[in-house]
Amino acid sequence: MSDPDLGDLDSSTEPQKWRKRHFIFYKERPLLYRLDGPLWLILHAWLMTSVEIRDDGELEHFVPLVLSGLAHLLLHLMGHWSVAARCLIAFTRLPSYTSEVTHVKVVTSEKSLLCPIQRRNGDQVWIDYQRKKLLLDPKDGTFHRPKYPVDHTLDFYSSSRGLSEEEIAKAEGTYFDNTLNLPVPKFQELLLQHVTAPFFVFQMICGLLWLFDDYWYYSLMTIVLLVMLEIMTIKRRIRDVSEIRSIKPPIYELAVLREGRWTFIPSSRLLPGDIVCVTTNNPVVPADMLILAGSSAVVNESMLTGESTPNLKESIISSSNIKLDCRGAHKDNILFSGTRLVLTKPPTAPDSGMLRKAPYKQGAVCYVLRTGFDTVQGKLVRTILYSSERITGTNSREATTFLLGLVAVALVASAYVAYYRLVLEPSLTSSKWKLFLSLTHIITNVVPPEFPVTMSIAVTMCLGHLMRNGVYCTEPFRLPYAGQVDVCCFDKTGTITNGEMTLQATKMLPGASSVDSGKLLDLVLSCCHSLTAVDPLATVLVGDPLEQAMFTAARTATNAAAIYLPGSGPPTFQIFGTQKYSQVARFPFNSELQRMSVAMKHENGPASELLILSKGSPEVMETLLEEVPQDYEETYQDLAGEGLRVIAAAYKRVSNHSEITDRGEVEKNLHFVAFIAFRNEVKTGTLKAVKHLKEMGRKVPLCMITGDHPSTSCEVAQSIGLKSTDSDGVLLLSDDASEWKPLFDSEDYTVSLDWGFEHSDQYTLCVQGKSVEALLEKPDVDLSKITVFSRMSPVHKEDVIKRMVADGKITLMCGDGTNDVGALKTAHVGISLLSSDSGPMSRIRKLQLRDAELHGAAPIAKIGMDASVAAPFTYRGECIKCVPFVLRCGRAVHSVVMMMYKILALNSLLGAFSLSVLTLHGAKFGDFQSAVEAIAVSLIFTAIGRSKPESRLSQFKAVTSIFHWSVQLSLALQLVTHVILLLAGWKLAVSYTTEEPVVDLDSAFEPTLLNSQMFIQTAACHFSAFLANYEGPPSMKPMKANRPLWMGLIAAVSTVLFVASEASPDFNELFSIVRFPDSEGYHRWSMFLVVCHFLLPVFAGRWCMHLEKVDQGYEQR
Repeated sequence: MSDPDLGDLDSSTEPQKWRKRHFIFYKERPLLYRLDGPLWLILHAWLMTSVEIRDDGELEHFVPLVLSGLAHLLLHLMGHWSVAARCLIAFTRLPSYTSEVTHVKVVTSEKSLLCPIQRRNGDQVWIDYQRKKLLLDPKDGTFHRPKYPVDHTLDFYSSSRGLSEEEIAKAEGTYFDNTLNLPVPKFQELLLQHVTAPFFVFQMICGLLWLFDDYWYYSLMTIVLLVMLEIMTIKRRIRDVSEIRSIKPPIYELAVLREGRWTFIPSSRLLPGDIVCVTTNNPVVPADMLILAGSSAVVNESMLTGESTPNLKESIISSSNIKLDCRGAHKDNILFSGTRLVLTKPPTAPDSGMLRKAPYKQGAVCYVLRTGFDTVQGKLVRTILYSSERITGTNSREATTFLLGLVAVALVASAYVAYYRLVLEPSLTSSKWKLFLSLTHIITNVVPPEFPVTMSIAVTMCLGHLMRNGVYCTEPFRLPYAGQVDVCCFDKTGTITNGEMTLQATKMLPGASSVDSGKLLDLVLSCCHSLTAVDPLATVLVGDPLEQAMFTAARTATNAAAIYLPGSGPPTFQIFGTQKYSQVARFPFNSELQRMSVAMKHENGPASELLILSKGSPEVMETLLEEVPQDYEETYQDLAGEGLRVIAAAYKRVSNHSEITDRGEVEKNLHFVAFIAFRNEVKTGTLKAVKHLKEMGRKVPLCMITGDHPSTSCEVAQSIGLKSTDSDGVLLLSDDASEWKPLFDSEDYTVSLDWGFEHSDQYTLCVQGKSVEALLEKPDVDLSKITVFSRMSPVHKEDVIKRMVADGKITLMCGDGTNDVGALKTAHVGISLLSSDSGPMSRIRKLQLRDAELHGAAPIAKIGMDASVAAPFTYRGECIKCVPFVLRCGRAVHSVVMMMYKILALNSLLGAFSLSVLTLHGAKFGDFQSAVEAIAVSLIFTAIGRSKPESRLSQFKAVTSIFHWSVQLSLALQLVTHVILLLAGWKLAVSYTTEEPVVDLDSAFEPTLLNSQMFIQTAACHFSAFLANYEGPPSMKPMKANRPLWMGLIAAVSTVLFVASEASPDFNELFSIVRFPDSEGYHRWSMFLVVCHFLLPVFAGRWCMHLEKVDQGYEQR
């Protein structure tokens, strides 16, 4: 069963994900039969009896008991880490649903969840899956989402009179309450969740094992810091959930029509199918609801669309053969949850009956469509809750492969040590307990315990930069896509150009004008709109900017001097001094139909006559005219070619007794009045932003997707330089998508479809909405080569983005959030522009952001204050200058991730080499040495989080895979260089040792020349990894721009060189470093090796980065 969508939210992803879900049924086992149950205690008890307490204090007989305990603990914890493991350990799988089933595993392409079965009154079975209620269907034995009443015909809603007692009982069992309940988790619950997390357990085991090997400072420091970090993270999580809860709509008394009478109930008890009466006294709209019975409302939808301008919502017009279209035709008839009412008007339909008896005289009557977490606002909250888990910016499969590779290296190193100590040199192993500790040290050191934290630094860092610059992200996992974008798409009006319009010109045509043409034009300007007064004196009108420009022109015109008369009835206008016209009917603008019409009654004229006034796109209006005037097409083409937005005005007179409910009949056989042309200027900053985007070159084409005329769209596209190269002309696709023809050239010629795409570098390609469907049927066309998509409806915009995504293009879409919501949600990177700037960030918000970065967590975007549901990214500003910044942050994410991968890999592999080869040949590190070095490395890792993206874009795309040839070559060269230098240092130290070196692997650490030399060189390896692998330009700012990182590395490198030079023997003694031999040769060679650790790997790393840039054809500015 597919999930019908509402309000364009998740319209592109939810149905596909739903079809991929399937369910597996389980029965919970008794405790005795669990794989991690009491039977393990028998094994532990038996092993305990075999332990011999020896006088020499050796613990090797405890090894089997320790291994069995670790195995038991690991098996139990795997039930917390993996759903599949938990099912295997504690449950029995059943082939189908029976009454014995206690849990259901919901499997999707992304993850699996184990949900307990819930039963109500013994006959209804359901599960709670990520705040979604899934009901069991006894027929097929699977779970389905409850069906909401969103796909009926319009007359079904118009004739609805509320729920009966039986329907109420059924609905209460089918749907969740109409609340966004987000219980704040208790500290103890989160603590248990954190201490059983895989990497926390791994780190704790590492610390305990190092503790057994007398590394007290290092172990205790690691454990204490780990616990403190987890406690701070838990407190931050509690605070984040509390912050998200702040958007929870308040519960208030609401008038509801149930069982044939109006009553009051809490808004939390609303059910789909309820008839409600809402007023401006209500804090917010409590659910998604359809306006009925001639009611209307003016609503602020800034939370939804990002537009602060209030929108007019009108009642549906009843029809028996038209179904409700929530995403398209009837979106303007729906009030969405979380939005705020500015003005409401009561029912006016004559047959509304009980609906007109609502307790509020000025309340709008609505039909509830969806409630709770299935509303638009609920879906956004769910998105934030369940997408914040994926903020690492890494490919999970690649990360797993990376860790498995490190584990494989650790196992090889451990096997080598075991073979060497047990077979080749058994005299080195006096204690098997010490051997066991040595082997576990290798494994725990090679797999970096800080891996998840360091991987999240990249996304957290860039989210902080975005938020500081007014860009808020509700889906952090989308940020890495911004670093791989293949095509950037933009809406025009409200995005590239200003939303405000000015009436530039009106144009009448010879043969179509009459003595009344001027008067009719003034009537269209004054009356043919959906503007609504929001104050008693009708001085403040809200609505579409184009219609506001029309009415402003009529109001200031000398002849018309239009006035919007106040009153609670239908909109009435005073024109030409004393003439009054009132709206009898209105057919609002529809982006699919591209027109709107009104039926006006002249209060001072004949009572038996109505005047139909219409306006719309010239192409659509041409099909509705009874007679098309001469030069009709040429005139509006010329106006559009000047970059003007052109609409056509028409009229007709009908009898007062005519049927005006059928829109098709009303808008037929119209008479042309005039063309009305508007201009909206290109926004300040657009040209600069496009110039920055063009720095990416032809690899990332730019395109415009708009509802405007092709000539207008192409003129704007050319004026802002959307094309990467100078265009030889504009080619327009034919309606059947078979050939191209010139749009502006006077010559009349055509070229084939393939020829146009082959020469897209020389020409600007333009496609209209009426030809896009035929074009999408062709599988081999590359839509990213098209520069302008014109006359596109919201559905067309979404279809174009879907096709680009299906073709494997990483797509960015930037729009103003009104008609672009579907496309914004479909694109990999959707950016919605809010019409009002939020101003400078408050001090409290800055502190919250800094706190999030400190804990390596993604900062939470506040809904309504920061973000809207229109897109994953919201920019609180009006210019597309945010797009280059988002792209730069996306590229910075990949640069930082690759840097982290390489640094962690080098440190881990060098650690394996030190703990195996060097240790077997006598090298050891002291407890204090390890602790100091670990603190220094951790501080530098933290400082990386303060790095910033480069200030400009480039043609170079950051590497996105750890297995890319340049990354692997860099790692290999650096690793080989460090290993050779370490072996040379070992040989140097041994050659200057006066006594024959005795290898005692089980003895405590003692400062020796070999240990001192290896510690200095190993520290140089770790700090050199940061210098060699910092990406820098063109994706990141130079290292010097990150002052904490730069100064930290200078201090670290200087300290290593200071220690290696033995400038202060007393200072060296603090690190358990012995005095070096007096020979100048030793000092010279030791310093030479340390310097080589810093220079040679840095040269190798930079050389590999240069090779990658050359391979991409990138030339640094």
